[in-house]
Amino acid sequence: MKQITIGKMNLYYPDNVTEKEIDTWIAIIKKNRAFIDISIDSTVIIDHNSTDKIKVEDNNTFVVNQFDEFFDYQLRKTISNEKLQETMNLPELMPIVYIALLLKENDIDKENVIFSLLPEDLTEDDLYFFVAFKCFDRINQFNELANFLKTRKNQNQIFECFQKIERFNAYNYLLETFASILDKEEPGILSMMEDILYKMRIFTFTSVVLNSKEDIPIPSLSLEQVEILFLDFLRQINSPEEWFNLYYFLKAKNYITFEKINITSQQDSSECYLDTEDLNYKLRICNHDNLHTFISLVHEFIHYVTLQKGEKFYALREFPSIYYERKAKQYLIDKGYDPKMVENILFRVKYNHNNYSVSNELLSDIAHYSKGNPIRREEKILALEKEHQLMIQAQRLLNPELQSIDSSILENRDYGKEVDEACDYYIIKSTMKMDALMGIEYPVADYLVQKILEINDPMIEQKMIDVTTNLVDYNVSRLLEYFSLTEVFKQEVTDNELHNAINNYQKQLR
Repeated sequence: MKQITIGKMNLYYPDNVTEKEIDTWIAIIKKNRAFIDISIDSTVIIDHNSTDKIKVEDNNTFVVNQFDEFFDYQLRKTISNEKLQETMNLPELMPIVYIALLLKENDIDKENVIFSLLPEDLTEDDLYFFVAFKCFDRINQFNELANFLKTRKNQNQIFECFQKIERFNAYNYLLETFASILDKEEPGILSMMEDILYKMRIFTFTSVVLNSKEDIPIPSLSLEQVEILFLDFLRQINSPEEWFNLYYFLKAKNYITFEKINITSQQDSSECYLDTEDLNYKLRICNHDNLHTFISLVHEFIHYVTLQKGEKFYALREFPSIYYERKAKQYLIDKGYDPKMVENILFRVKYNHNNYSVSNELLSDIAHYSKGNPIRREEKILALEKEHQLMIQAQRLLNPELQSIDSSILENRDYGKEVDEACDYYIIKSTMKMDALMGIEYPVADYLVQKILEINDPMIEQKMIDVTTNLVDYNVSRLLEYFSLTEVFKQEVTDNELHNAINNYQKQLR
């Protein structure tokens, strides 16, 4: 007999066994380490003359007539293991396996994932062991199960079967996880989330679809002129002395840097960031050589102010900065700058909508789930179909030339495929460190700022200074109460605003 060692397993086999057969056995063993343990001392003797299919001489010594008998024995032993049965019945196991496989299928680096789903040493082969257990009847389809685990043929089809069973279970598992985080970090926000997001959609519609923007040249501005404007702006809003001192401290320490922006992209990547080397917050401002630099400085400086007492969770993090952006807008208009030009600089709404639509969809589903309503594939399909029908109707209404749109555009769409692909996309995005639970802060801030600026209250400015200085003490519910805005996210109010916006738009067309 010949012998080969695989890990700590010694495998003995007849001389007439081909090298190809040996390679096949080795591959099978390595692919199925979930139930063939090669990390412990064991002996497997393949003896074609043995009258027994398998003889277990002790726990770790096996004499078998054929290699397949050893494989089937180990698989049956695993299937009957009570501890494994308990593990396989854990409600969160298969959703986690689905998420882990989806991340592997899309080459997502585990370093970028927000939380550890499974032990790091689990391979894709190990995960497919769980998939096979889910997709095959372990009793009535034992031969099919064993054959798949040995050959891994039709793996894509098996994964598709698994997807149909577990895709939305996995998504709902994530929604439950994030709902718990939101409820802990922003008490009360889940109860108003659906109203908030509905409001954001309407606000986007009235601000983007029903309003056009003209490209107007922005006057150039030196860094010296930016600073003059900035300090004058602080005086105009009656900033506390502490804010001036913070600015002078940043300058004295060289904690503000101005970086020339690429004129072709005009993308602003200004930020208030924590320097990991000295653990100080600093400002990096994109220098556009125009008023945009001033606006960016206002926005990031207010972030610096809010961080003096600690970092704030997502929902209100952008609120003070966007508020003072709007105040800076009015300040510039009062100084004689073209209102349309200033408006263009601050036209965040379309940017927010385009960049955070995925996050808002995720947040909407979290809110829906938190009310005891798991996300179901059939409901998503119906909602998508309705949304597309309304979109076509709206296009026909606003543009008479589109009256002849062929209804087959809707009928020929594969809504089920679109919903499935979207679900997988949301799962991947929601597990990423930079994407999970991100996105609500900009649109919520945009809308809240708009409403606060409409309030006729002489104490508003003092209240905003208080909120900005003590942002860590506020959540959305407390903020709404503080400014007497508890009704702004009610759907009835939203519907009235949409109705008025459409009426105004139609008057402009006459």
